[in-house]
Amino acid sequence: MRSGSTRETGPTTIAFLHRGQNWIRGSEQCLLDLIARLDRSRFHPLLICEQPTLARAAAADGTTVMQLDPADDWTVLTNRAARPALRARLREAFRVHDVRLVHANVTAVLPVVIPVARSARLPVVSHLHLPVTDEYERLHELVHQADVAVGVAQHVIEPLRHDGVREGRLRVVYNAVDTARLRQGETLNLRATLGIPADALVAVSIGSLIHRKAHDVTLRALAAARARGLDLYLLLCGDGEDATKLDALAGTLDVAPYVRFLGYRTDVGAIVRDTADIFITSAREETLGLNVLEAQWLGAPVIASDIPAHREALAADVSGLLVKVDDPEALARAIAEIAAAPERRAALGAAGPRVVAERFSMDRYVSAFEELYGELLARPRGEFGWVRGVYWPPAYTAWVRRNVQRRLRLGGTRASPVRA
Repeated sequence: MRSGSTRETGPTTIAFLHRGQNWIRGSEQCLLDLIARLDRSRFHPLLICEQPTLARAAAADGTTVMQLDPADDWTVLTNRAARPALRARLREAFRVHDVRLVHANVTAVLPVVIPVARSARLPVVSHLHLPVTDEYERLHELVHQADVAVGVAQHVIEPLRHDGVREGRLRVVYNAVDTARLRQGETLNLRATLGIPADALVAVSIGSLIHRKAHDVTLRALAAARARGLDLYLLLCGDGEDATKLDALAGTLDVAPYVRFLGYRTDVGAIVRDTADIFITSAREETLGLNVLEAQWLGAPVIASDIPAHREALAADVSGLLVKVDDPEALARAIAEIAAAPERRAALGAAGPRVVAERFSMDRYVSAFEELYGELLARPRGEFGWVRGVYWPPAYTAWVRRNVQRRLRLGGTRASPVRA
């Protein structure tokens, strides 16, 4: 890691702030993809985070990193009384590194970041990897105070539209596929190694083993498809709290011999590319899953649950099929349908790379953020101070009114609007 210093000339420093688990998954990977590809002649990234894994990965790409102590720093986000000390550290870091724009990669950091940015008259971009569906949470985490909220999909920013946030403060920048990363690895012998017959149909599913990913639905569909006489095997890549439960379910459904729990894998691209006849995701909730985007680029026909995220990520009936959520029988029928039509299956797979190239390319992803940064940096800094920068949409007034009425009913004396 290298320490930064104030620069009078040269690239503009952007501070990227992240808080999360000590791993590299969806939001972390999207952040690394972005900062690694920024035009360094224009922008100099400064990453502020507490996760050692993310810090090491960013530093390896030449990013300046300020690693916080997770025991002393980001934990204060849940303790309002302790926030001033962290704000002071950020204020000093922004001064030393001559930060000119702030990119919050998670909304949880906004209550600390917004006051610092407003005092320094710095624009703030809030990158929404998840929809903030709870009204109180949107207000409490100061999501409306970001100068621009960027959603990874249309449905992610819909709650802000519902609040009356102006369109000029909202953007959609779809996640992107790192094609170079997907080309890595080789699993041509995996079927044989796992004891899967060469002529069997292999489905691959990737995702954490948790309830919202709905791997239980996929297992039930596997059982239903095999009951129809389909020689189908499932490779399930991922780890999580439901691992034991899903293993037990496979036994109960008598499909354990046809499921391979592969755990967390770093070579999932090679697994899809070299072994998958179809790619399946039964997720009950999602934002804009990289798994669907990557499967399409790798040429695997996709069968996905019909949720908003998958409607945006998938070209329905072009590169894959959408099926009813939480419906194993519907999924089994879709599997049987394309299993019986190899030409259609091939056509769906062939369309995937075109869909990704048109809508989810890495160049498009990075360029969209660079253009946004340029727009914000070109505006007068006075627009981002306490007077002109503070912004509450119509929903805030309505929320305060309801809160006052509720407190009056409960015998309270006054309402306490959201404060930084």
